[in-house]
Amino acid sequence: MQREVEIPEEMEIEISKDTVKVEKNGETLEEKFDLGKIKLKKEGDKITITAEEPVKKHEKAMLGTIQGKIKNMIKGLQEGHEYKLRIIYRHFPMKVKKEGDKIKIENFSGEQKPRYVDILGDTEVEIKGEEITIKGKNKEKAGQTAANLEQKTWIKNKDPRVFEDGIYIVKKAK
Repeated sequence: MQREVEIPEEMEIEISKDTVKVEKNGETLEEKFDLGKIKLKKEGDKITITAEEPVKKHEKAMLGTIQGKIKNMIKGLQEGHEYKLRIIYRHFPMKVKKEGDKIKIENFSGEQKPRYVDILGDTEVEIKGEEITIKGKNKEKAGQTAANLEQKTWIKNKDPRVFEDGIYIVKKAK
């Protein structure tokens, strides 16, 4: 069983054992895979991901996962990945600021101590009023930064219909 990924003309892809390195205009993304019995091969303008027969269920799943991750790397270098979040508060006005490689959340639910969220990798964060935009070449790092922001303001043990305060993802990267 095998899967293929098309390599765009402007991309340089290098495969060495279990690592795939994608490069475009000096920007690079690199991913290391736990391949097991799966083999990666570059043939012209395609990457072939192959599993030897008989294919087990988890090997079939890994073929799709590796294919998806390589496609995300290519898309990330071409267009980038973007997440949009919205700051919502009803009870206490929340302040969100970017401070270096962290995001500072002040006055969440009236708390005196601020909460901090790390910005992962080379992800860019832009805060304009009630909107937060997270952009990055690496989909996993940008998505995890957005998820960490959402989880840091999750309210437990209260009715979510009344206590709506928080930061929520409103648009995910495709």
